Amino acid sequence: MYSNGLGESDRFAEAHAAIDSANKYLRDDDPLSHTVWWFRDNDYDAVDRAWQYAEQSNKPDRRLDALWTHVIASRTQGRMRDALAAAREYTRYRRQHGPSNAADALLEAVVLAENGRPRESAALYDSMARPQRAVSPSRSSAKRAWYWTHEAGAAATAGDTATLRRLEDSVRASGALATERSKRLHHYVRGLRLELEHRPADAVAAFRLTLWVRQNTHVRIYAGLARSLIAAGRPREAVAPLMDALRGPVSAAGLYATRTELQELLALAYDKSGQHDSALTQYKLVSRAWRHADPQFDQRRAVVEARIATLTYSVHATSQRSMAASVVESVLHDRPMSQGRARRASGLWHSPTGQPASWASLRSPRSRASTPDRALPPRSTLSDGSSSSGTTRPDSGCQSEAGAIKKL
Repeated sequence: MYSNGLGESDRFAEAHAAIDSANKYLRDDDPLSHTVWWFRDNDYDAVDRAWQYAEQSNKPDRRLDALWTHVIASRTQGRMRDALAAAREYTRYRRQHGPSNAADALLEAVVLAENGRPRESAALYDSMARPQRAVSPSRSSAKRAWYWTHEAGAAATAGDTATLRRLEDSVRASGALATERSKRLHHYVRGLRLELEHRPADAVAAFRLTLWVRQNTHVRIYAGLARSLIAAGRPREAVAPLMDALRGPVSAAGLYATRTELQELLALAYDKSGQHDSALTQYKLVSRAWRHADPQFDQRRAVVEARIATLTYSVHATSQRSMAASVVESVLHDRPMSQGRARRASGLWHSPTGQPASWASLRSPRSRASTPDRALPPRSTLSDGSSSSGTTRPDSGCQSEAGAIKKL
């Protein structure tokens, strides 16, 4: 679809317009057709309005889609009790309006794993894997490997390395009879075990072996790879897999981790690699998503808010120091400044008392102590033409420099 191309290019407004244009020719407008791009644009209020409207439908398929979206949206915003209730309603309603099977409890298993009940989640995934019957042995084996992989994720959350060893063998055996993606899944299970054993470098190697086409790669592989890279002291490398995960599907292979969890990891990766502007952006997205989260998210949100406060001050201070350095360089080397730069600079050269700040006060004490005299400008470079020598104290020419700025 044309809207997909626009959305993948982050042209979300145009993507929504294309969807609205296509919906004009449908007898029944579907508000859920917009949700994938609202998720990608972090517009969760719009997503909530869409599923609330669609849940009122008397069409079973439409209502099931609304409940599915409801679960994803509530998980993303940290409303786990609401997500669990919606997941159970999805199971009940699906069994009421059609043939049922063990996989009807998939959403419930996903929510339980994220809600501090991993062993219950693991039991549900195991029940889904056992009765698999499909048209071909390959498809049946692929489904068993897939559900056991999710069971392994729940076991890892519970810290159960013994179960992980058993599941690694089961996933390897079932995956060997299925597609290429399924054949790789046992590496993910091994990566989870290595991560629990505090062997992040080995875990990174295992997770990398599991990666497949972005649209079909289990999203938790990206999350595990990023965690291990950060733990191994390689946070800059963690950015790329997390960006791939965030640009992947919201449901299907992307169902098993929320955008907020991925953004929290991405913020940490940026933060630890010194990319503070980008970290601040991601932390703010996380904080906004969790503004109505359940109490179990309070501690994580407090950590995020603390980093926002610290980085906001740090980024502002860095910007101020950069501007101050630019001003000093322009003055000392008699370089003209634009009017806009001069106006911004005028605020940097005054102390809170309204008095002109000295050049020395713009530099750190360590810098003033360690800078040799030869680093000071020679007599000919001073803007006021004074007879100062190269050994003059840094702040002795402050008034003339400030005057030069005002002239500019």
